[in-house]
Amino acid sequence: MKKLYLTLAAVFLMTISCFADVFHGYIITKNGRRLTGYFTEMVYTGYSSQVVFINDFGSAYYIQPELIKAFVFRKNNEYLVYESKRTKTGWIFLRILYKGDTLNLYRSPEFRTRYVLGRGRLEAEKFEVDEFYIERPGGRLKRLRKWNYKRRLRKLIRKKAPKLAEKLGDEGYKFDDLNKIIMEYNQICEKTKYRI
Repeated sequence: MKKLYLTLAAVFLMTISCFADVFHGYIITKNGRRLTGYFTEMVYTGYSSQVVFINDFGSAYYIQPELIKAFVFRKNNEYLVYESKRTKTGWIFLRILYKGDTLNLYRSPEFRTRYVLGRGRLEAEKFEVDEFYIERPGGRLKRLRKWNYKRRLRKLIRKKAPKLAEKLGDEGYKFDDLNKIIMEYNQICEKTKYRI
């Protein structure tokens, strides 16, 4: 029996060591259960995504967003939470940056994979992406990019926070400050929640 456990442990460690970066975490299933294991790679193509998950028994799975609710893993002493979200083009995993009562902020995975034909075969190529999404709880996702964030956000927040809408683009309210902007908007909405 000890030999069986040692063999299983060795196979598990060899499976994990084959991957470059391995992060311990868990999957949250559609019915709210947690399955622990390791995450090794996330593939994001812009219209779909999947993550490689190795369970505690050493079995590797490629998991699409429509199959689970979310997943969580720890990287550099920080917990990263990715939620499954439906967009116009399909299901993707989005990282939760801020969850509020009025507006949520998500980020797409930092690297996107595109497939190019090279040397007579299809090769995967990764490049950096800077895409954010906002969502009213229960509403639709809206993509924010550097060139359209002011227009989209102003339209969305002008009614409840006109002063904040006018600050967009000023120092401290630029694209890189989206987390701060969304947090401030949620605070304004919370303060004015019960005003008639």
